[in-house]
Amino acid sequence: MERVPDMRDLYALEEAGWIGMDPENSYFPIWVEQHPSDTTLADAFVQGQLPRRFDLQSLPSGARVSRAVYRALDAILYVETPSAFEARWLGLYFPGWEVRVDGDKVPVMPEDDTGLMLFPVPAGKHWVEVRFGLTPIRRLGIGLSLLGGLVMVISLWRGVPSRQQEPGVVQAHALRGAAAALLLIGASLPAAVWFGRGGHWPTPDLTKAMTAGFLPDDMVSLGQAFAGGLVLEGYSVPQETVAADDELSVSLLWLVADAPETELRTTVLLRGPDGQSWSLAGTARPRGYESPPPSTQWQAGQFFYDPHLVLPIAGTPPGEYEIVVSVFDVDTLAPLSVLGPDGQPVGPDLVLGSVTITRPDSPFTPASLGLTSRRAEGRCNGLALWSIAFDRQEAAPGELLTVRWVWEATRLPIDVESVTLALRDEQNDTVHTWALSPVSAWWPPREWRAGELWLGKPTFRVPGGLESGHYVFEVEVAGCLAPLARMPLEVVAPTRNWMVPSGMKTVGISFGDVIELAAYQVSEITPGKPLEIELAWRGLREMETSYRVYVHLLDESGQLVDQSDGEPLDWHRPTTGWAEGEVVVENRHVMVPERAGRYVIRVGLYDPSGPRLLTTDGDDGYVLGTFDVLDTD
Repeated sequence: MERVPDMRDLYALEEAGWIGMDPENSYFPIWVEQHPSDTTLADAFVQGQLPRRFDLQSLPSGARVSRAVYRALDAILYVETPSAFEARWLGLYFPGWEVRVDGDKVPVMPEDDTGLMLFPVPAGKHWVEVRFGLTPIRRLGIGLSLLGGLVMVISLWRGVPSRQQEPGVVQAHALRGAAAALLLIGASLPAAVWFGRGGHWPTPDLTKAMTAGFLPDDMVSLGQAFAGGLVLEGYSVPQETVAADDELSVSLLWLVADAPETELRTTVLLRGPDGQSWSLAGTARPRGYESPPPSTQWQAGQFFYDPHLVLPIAGTPPGEYEIVVSVFDVDTLAPLSVLGPDGQPVGPDLVLGSVTITRPDSPFTPASLGLTSRRAEGRCNGLALWSIAFDRQEAAPGELLTVRWVWEATRLPIDVESVTLALRDEQNDTVHTWALSPVSAWWPPREWRAGELWLGKPTFRVPGGLESGHYVFEVEVAGCLAPLARMPLEVVAPTRNWMVPSGMKTVGISFGDVIELAAYQVSEITPGKPLEIELAWRGLREMETSYRVYVHLLDESGQLVDQSDGEPLDWHRPTTGWAEGEVVVENRHVMVPERAGRYVIRVGLYDPSGPRLLTTDGDDGYVLGTFDVLDTD
């Protein structure tokens, strides 16, 4: 079967001398005096890709293009250059091409011989916009098209005979008028076609939004990239204060830098000083909002306006709250990380700023807080507990629990700063107590008014040394004879080990006075194979921090060759769930290199949000040993 010619064959034919379509190069602009030799555009077209027309070879030393969005007839780039230079565009100069630097037009000229476009770029950081626009002749063509259409409509309308007119005469006039209109439209058709092709360029407002200093007055320029191909170009938060029963308006302007491969969703929430969300889940939209198509249909270079109405949870206490933007995958609910200047992930969300939440315009009532009870659970010393619930009734040692409760000030003044949450075992013995703010540390009872209801969401950790069994929480207020409420808790503890396995090498070195490396064992060393390292850790006391273990394989110069990091037992036994004196044994693996040299095995622990734990000698790690890999040649 004969092969059908494709784009590669076409370009091979053109490179053989057919570029320009005829011997006189009639299809080239008059500024082109020699065939282009650069195949960058042809290579991109053959591969089905949109060519990147900004010639990076024209950049001076130290300059770079940190961001670029290309489309068929336009592009937007962010150029950083230490010196002024003349940029080269891999596209033939033709009237209508326009270049703006930071919103200001710059001259565009054809390069000698090749006819490619040249334009100046000053030193500094600049937005550069390249687009194919209208010329006076094209504008004239559009006007003639519109005029021709108007003449045709009038002529056809006049072609309808009246009672006093001869139908044949009127229709003849109408046909002559319609013919003239068709000539006008036909003559101006090329200009109309060009005008239509330019319609995909962003509206002027959105174009300005991509240009430094030209965002709408109520928007802050940002340019923050997220994983997944989105860039938050700007945002607007018109309110500095919002009542707790009102809504916060947040408007986002996104640029699609790369077409997303999965369905994405954006969300904005309020985060309190306690790190918790204090706004309703999901996103409310303003009246008249039209959602964009699914993100899997977005194209690179598109913009979309993304307004949100953020609603505080009923009962939210007054205070300063962060405004947090997140992008997540709809299918997996996994957040897409914010990217740093180097393109590396830096975190799952972006803080835009803060807003002050004030008292509600109308005081919260039991009904507005979703309470069906007509009376409180308990009252004492000016406090009334209206409801209490935990996020779950079964937990493992070391896990976090959140209690959600509603409190009322029944009288003033209130001398209580905190309430006690006591955990009792089956023998009614107190195993642990927590002093918790009824609502929040930033909104103590002394700030309340009589009759006000407030929501509290304190979080605390179940003690790591608890054994399995039935427990009860009791809510106690100082000066009260009986607890205001009782709630059950089922604790499911892991199987614990208290002895170091035999055959391991004893170490007994402590890290931060909280964890001891009791012993270890290393498997046989084989070049090109995994090295198994067995570690026996002992908890010296219960911990509030979930520390992570690291095992590093270093070469003679101290460079990292391989590593194994994470929470103990493959994330199944966080240190927050260890009992005092408990021994946790885990296996870790690093790959032994095949190249000859001396290598070091080093272990330690670290706080994910802080430094490494130090040994009693002040070192941030412990060397298990060294070994040599010999050259087999």
